[in-house]
Amino acid sequence: MKRYWLAMLMAAGLAQSVRAADGATALMECTFKLFARESTATCFLLHPDESPTNIFLVTASHVFTKMTNDEALLVLRVAGTNDSFSRKDYPLKVKVGRQPAWVKHPHEDIAVLKLPADPKQKFPSLPLSCLADEQQVKKLDLHICSAVSIFGYPTRFEANNAGFPIGRHGSIASHPLTPVSINKTFLVDFTTFEGDSGGPVFIIERGQPVVLGIVLAQFRHDERVKTLYAENIIHHPLNISKVIHAAYIRETVLAAAKAAGPGK
Repeated sequence: MKRYWLAMLMAAGLAQSVRAADGATALMECTFKLFARESTATCFLLHPDESPTNIFLVTASHVFTKMTNDEALLVLRVAGTNDSFSRKDYPLKVKVGRQPAWVKHPHEDIAVLKLPADPKQKFPSLPLSCLADEQQVKKLDLHICSAVSIFGYPTRFEANNAGFPIGRHGSIASHPLTPVSINKTFLVDFTTFEGDSGGPVFIIERGQPVVLGIVLAQFRHDERVKTLYAENIIHHPLNISKVIHAAYIRETVLAAAKAAGPGK
């Protein structure tokens, strides 16, 4: 009897790991590098639940504000034979004249760009329902030291030549998480680098990705070192990252969808 229950527990654990891997893979397939000379970051793609053909790119707004050109490159991947992938740089208009083509949240560091309807290009995306709202954060019993995962491109680094993101782990490092109207951001214990901004922070629940927020910034301690003939500043990373709640991502996507108009 003990062997039977041990086998059942092992099977359950294996099934859970497979579901978790599938959920992480689903989000990874919708996460991309957003490349520009002055500002390179991470983004991921969403669509309204009722409108899967309307695709929206989500990242931090400071990523776009640093860009001086009218275009940026979305680093897509193309599946080939024998489970291989190749890189495909897809140009995106980020400005129309002098006006931004993206929509910024009124108060927070979040930007959303409506992707063009291109019959020659498919954009993998997840529904808005993957974004955790306040009630879901409470229901999942997330709290300080809860484990989370992150996708990003630290220092513009890619997992391979196809341009896949880097998967990392961390833990929630601040309390309380809610209410999100007061605690708009929270801290995660992992080291953020340039290129991680906009990266989704998530967990896997019942085999599906639940996005808790996106990476905005890192924290560090600056130490000034002064000698007789020189003065330098040493930046010490604190391995702590600032993440904004997914509720504000949802607000920005809905605003961008409204700005685009019906059927656009």
